[in-house]
Amino acid sequence: MNDDSSDDDDYQVPHNWSGYDFSKLSVNEGEAVPWEYRQNEVCISSVYANSDNMKEAIKHWTTLYLQRQFKVVKSSPRTYDVRCVRSECPFRVYASIGKWQDFWEVKKLWSTHACLSN
Repeated sequence: MNDDSSDDDDYQVPHNWSGYDFSKLSVNEGEAVPWEYRQNEVCISSVYANSDNMKEAIKHWTTLYLQRQFKVVKSSPRTYDVRCVRSECPFRVYASIGKWQDFWEVKKLWSTHACLSN
């Protein structure tokens, strides 16, 4: 085989190839956005894009999945702490946004309710 031969002869480039706009292409490296993980469950290290998404996830998980009521103990721009409405129950979810982070993360979780019903 001749070293000077090219593969261009075997494969024809479409005539309108130069008319395509490739400036908007993006590469998917297979990494999911971290807050897409475990959307229907709250667990330690669950992450959320913003406080509204985090609060909504906790609310849906506790009321729909666990079928329990909770009260907000602390809600600030950097922390969110909820507990069971019954003081003797250890249920708690604590989430915060780290000093150098741009997402919310569940740091503490006691998902077992000691109370029988609310």
